[in-house]
Amino acid sequence: MKIKVKLHSCFVFLSGDDNGIEELEYYDKMDISKIIEHYKIKSEYIAAITINKKIVDKDYIVKENDFIEILPIFGGG
Repeated sequence: MKIKVKLHSCFVFLSGDDNGIEELEYYDKMDISKIIEHYKIKSEYIAAITINKKIVDKDYIVKENDFIEILPIFGGG
């Protein structure tokens, strides 16, 4: 069983894919914090995490076939 993770912007290089998309093995009771640990992303650099286009927190329990997106803090002007 797999889940898809899309890393955005400066996180893309952590995925090993030019598009920032990677499939990870899913396991029972997997939460977002485990995915963040997998990529070694510091939580203070994360602006938002979405599951199937809905914002969630790091305690969200992932379900099989979820599409997870991790977005960094960014600025502009």
